[in-house]
Amino acid sequence: MCWDTKPVITPGGRLDNQPQSLQGITRGRWRSNAPPLPDSATHIGPSGAIVGVVHAASRLTGLPELTGVRKLWFSDWYDGPITGIAAHGDREYWFVMVTDDDEGGFWDFDPRVYILHRISLEQLAQAWDAHRGFAAAGLPGCLHSPLCATTGVTNNDMLAALRDRWPPEDEDDYMNAPAVGWFRDT
Repeated sequence: MCWDTKPVITPGGRLDNQPQSLQGITRGRWRSNAPPLPDSATHIGPSGAIVGVVHAASRLTGLPELTGVRKLWFSDWYDGPITGIAAHGDREYWFVMVTDDDEGGFWDFDPRVYILHRISLEQLAQAWDAHRGFAAAGLPGCLHSPLCATTGVTNNDMLAALRDRWPPEDEDDYMNAPAVGWFRDT
């Protein structure tokens, strides 16, 4: 899906030019009354809601740039992946997009920049279970090959059940896991 205008983060951390049709694209990261986020996070979305959680550019300080990172799947999407699982070396990590927090700038870098977080093996297994569940329901996300199996049948009841089983709030812990470095999108 593509829009003619690039969204802009307002000084209050809110996103202008937010298309309301985004909810159906991802796992439905829209939620009201979002809990407080760490200083390194930025809300995006209409007032009182959150589309996803991203890091401010200041979060890159002291982290090494990594090469050879391969995104395997995404959980949130806005004109490109925002969060998901990526492989680096012999390990898989949670990735989170970094915003360009310069006053008046676009909200994302070109190419995009991401931070890798070392999540536990239990969290990694949970993330993969959620990915396979949403992929089976026909939602996009696979960047790996072969793609996950799909049932090809998606309805509101199925999506609600998946969101109840794997609420997007579970991913908030992943972005607070230790950061190991950052990479540029290729």
